[in-house]
Amino acid sequence: MTKPLRVGLTGGIGSGKSTVAGMFTRLGVPVIDADSIAHDIVQSGQPALQAVVSALGPEVLDKKGNLDREYMRILIFHNPEIRHKLESILHPIVYTVIEREYNKISHDYCVIVVPLLVETGAIGKFDRILVIDVPEELQLQRAGMRDAKNTEQIRNIMQVQATRTDRIRVADDIISNSGNIAGLQEQVNRLHQHFLNIVSKRIVC
Repeated sequence: MTKPLRVGLTGGIGSGKSTVAGMFTRLGVPVIDADSIAHDIVQSGQPALQAVVSALGPEVLDKKGNLDREYMRILIFHNPEIRHKLESILHPIVYTVIEREYNKISHDYCVIVVPLLVETGAIGKFDRILVIDVPEELQLQRAGMRDAKNTEQIRNIMQVQATRTDRIRVADDIISNSGNIAGLQEQVNRLHQHFLNIVSKRIVC
């Protein structure tokens, strides 16, 4: 049996990854979300959280013993070494869980949402790279409306993410999310058929 086509979906902050992923879900496509997995594996009592505490110290926990996400966010933006250390702990676990979830899928293809796909050098883990492309000014506007962050905070996040050019360079497929929701849905529908066609040709071959 042919394994499902792996479509790695990525884009910068405020690009619309969750919106696009939701559209694929409504088309019946299985979606795996790396951010959701990363959130789950550092819940209280999880081995990954214990590994983070061992590496970075107990100050990463809040008073209830949970990961202090706001503290961590500030810490990693101001200390690249700590960010790399955290990534070296969490990313292998995240990809192990992704692989486990992928192996349960019987659909023709699946979408795996990985915000830091380019930054973590994970391009080779996917059959197709789908990039959501948005001008930087729109990123700032949308991310600010969604997360109530100020422009400086959003720019700080963008600085540690891949550039727009870097993402487009590795893309097999691109969605432009600078228009309206109807136009976005149309692009998703078109790509859905495109991926199904790729799978059907692969099966014939």
